[in-house]
Amino acid sequence: MSILNDIFLMISIPRECNKVLNRMATARSRRNPDLKVTAELIAREAVIEYVDEVERIEAGLKACAEDQPAGSSDTEE
Repeated sequence: MSILNDIFLMISIPRECNKVLNRMATARSRRNPDLKVTAELIAREAVIEYVDEVERIEAGLKACAEDQPAGSSDTEE
């Protein structure tokens, strides 16, 4: 995904998820103090990875559906 056309998206998440994201950000920042890692950055990365994965899965499902002859099904009667 390109970051050239980023938009701002506000979402709400459970408080516990926010705590986990903050702990992850703190741990990453400790490992590499030169990087400014935030909970928001980790959440952004997770959303982008999830969307990419869903797109790959859907593309695979579409390809499978296109490979099947019309009127056929996977179940035997």
